[in-house]
Amino acid sequence: LILDNNQTIIITGTVHITGRMDIGQNGSVILDTAYGANSGIIVVDRTIDLENNGAMRGSGTPGSYLLIISLAVSNYDTDTAIDIHNSANGAMFYAPNGSARLHNTTTISQLTAKKIRMDNGAVLRYERGFLDTRFTSGPTAGWMPIIGTWKRE
Repeated sequence: LILDNNQTIIITGTVHITGRMDIGQNGSVILDTAYGANSGIIVVDRTIDLENNGAMRGSGTPGSYLLIISLAVSNYDTDTAIDIHNSANGAMFYAPNGSARLHNTTTISQLTAKKIRMDNGAVLRYERGFLDTRFTSGPTAGWMPIIGTWKRE
């Protein structure tokens, strides 16, 4: 998936990308407003590169997020599973098999990876409310925490 030059894609369901995901030059990936307060997921088999004011956003309703997962394996020193530049913002990122790098003045809401590298000016600001995030892939899908396994502080 390559978005560039102010292109926007509106996500209406769970997406699986078998290649890489490159969002740049004001490209946007946003959830459809029909998601309401629910969140959506994009799974990417390879790397994710978000730069030049690229945007990833939920539906616009509070509590809606876009979770972006990179399954890429990276060696931490020369390549990354998730690479985020400039003023890109807006989603939850997860790289279970690799590293993530935040460049320049990047500000994002959530990031989990085996290794995180932050350059000068990068900000990782974890938002409150992720425990209550509800994911959906259709009218009957969703998840709930198992009572007693999560603790809100």
